[in-house]
Amino acid sequence: MKNQYFGDINDFKKYGLLRCISDASNLAISVAWMLTPDDKSTDGKFTSYLNAPQKWRQHDPELFDSLASTLSDGTKRHVGLAQKTSLIPSARYFDLTVPDSASQRNSWFKELVNFAEPSDLVFLDPDNGLEVKSRPYGKPKSSKYLYWRELETLWGKGKSILVYQHFIREKRPAFIQRKLTALHERTPGSLVSAFSTANVVFLMALQPKHQKQYKAIEQSISKRWSDKVKHWQLEIFSIEVPAGKDKESQLKNPEGLSDELISQFRNKVNEHNFVYHYYSNKDGKNYWNPICSCMDWISVAVRSIIYAEPLSQNIDVRSMQIYSLISSIDLVSEAIISLHTIFNRVYGFNG
Repeated sequence: MKNQYFGDINDFKKYGLLRCISDASNLAISVAWMLTPDDKSTDGKFTSYLNAPQKWRQHDPELFDSLASTLSDGTKRHVGLAQKTSLIPSARYFDLTVPDSASQRNSWFKELVNFAEPSDLVFLDPDNGLEVKSRPYGKPKSSKYLYWRELETLWGKGKSILVYQHFIREKRPAFIQRKLTALHERTPGSLVSAFSTANVVFLMALQPKHQKQYKAIEQSISKRWSDKVKHWQLEIFSIEVPAGKDKESQLKNPEGLSDELISQFRNKVNEHNFVYHYYSNKDGKNYWNPICSCMDWISVAVRSIIYAEPLSQNIDVRSMQIYSLISSIDLVSEAIISLHTIFNRVYGFNG
């Protein structure tokens, strides 16, 4: 963040997002500006939106009016104005400039950790976003980035995280999913999501103790900013099943997962008494009971997969869901092998 950016269009959306989070969750927020010195670029000059209230004011009238009033008299732009005008209710602001050198950066970060101690969520606002390989920690212009070690430390202190991230030359859906995946891996137990605008994306990781606030946050942002801010969730692999779960829809979707085949098999087995009489005492052994058990387990396992709930973003819950899916698949496989062995009187499954 640079003082010259204060009040531009990206700032308006950023404050709007933070206000939604604050209003919907009542989380105590610390704003770490991650300030760097102003430069001679044209960044931050996009304030013409303030001349189009009919387009922008509706999203957050109080915020829009406050920014318009603050910037109307030619006041020098700086982040301190956000605190003076209470743009984010009850927020605390950490405004020390980020140094490049490693030793000074370490000291800066220690001060940030101490400052954020009373807070539930820390918003980190680097110039560019999360670290890149071309800018190692402690090197020139490293102050423009947030480093994973810093984010992980804050997470370990029990803080939920919101991070500003500028887009790069990569397809945005893939870029956002890549960042969400990395964020999720670095924040154990987190619920991660993202909110993108035309130029930037905000990456959020909620602590388990704050995840009950997620729905209210998402709904608040959607209600106010639906046409300007897009919500993203972490994409997790899923098993495709028929669109409908009743028998009729399963028959119309033969390529999907269905229990219809085992039902037909069961009906055929029970159609005559031959199978029962032949396998209930075959060479002195009762094969009928294993046949019934295999049919039952196939039905139970297939229905368990079909009716499975969407995979949770909570890593602990998701782990158990995936374990259940794997177990169900294994049950179907073992039951089919057992039936094949019984009916063919050979060991092993040859297809």
